[in-house]
Amino acid sequence: ETVGGDIYKPTDYYYADLTGSWDEDNDNLWGESAKYNSNGIDEISWTHEVYVGRFPANSAEELEVMVNKSLKYEKDPFIGDWMNSMLLAGGISSFTPPEDEARLTEYIWNNYVVSEMNFTHLHKTTGSFTPSTPP
Repeated sequence: ETVGGDIYKPTDYYYADLTGSWDEDNDNLWGESAKYNSNGIDEISWTHEVYVGRFPANSAEELEVMVNKSLKYEKDPFIGDWMNSMLLAGGISSFTPPEDEARLTEYIWNNYVVSEMNFTHLHKTTGSFTPSTPP
């Protein structure tokens, strides 16, 4: 989103990065893209240290089922070929200027994923977006 000429990206990466500063040049502009800062070092750390998930439950009973399934999976996982399969999905996260997440998922694949993994790459490389205006 562009605000007053600045480009902002909503992200949860800030909360998943426990070791990075995001403001290495101390200019109070956090997580600047290397493309838009003078020293190229405030780029977001794309490597998570924490992963967070949510259970979309509508009742205590639904939540209990999900928690029990998760605990069973942790204690007695189903072993199979699916454990070596990976889906990397990306879109165009910002249209001013366009940020092609296909490049990010390719980078992850090339630098962090072992060659024994089966890989599916799902990405969108063109499009248009008109944000809705609340009534």
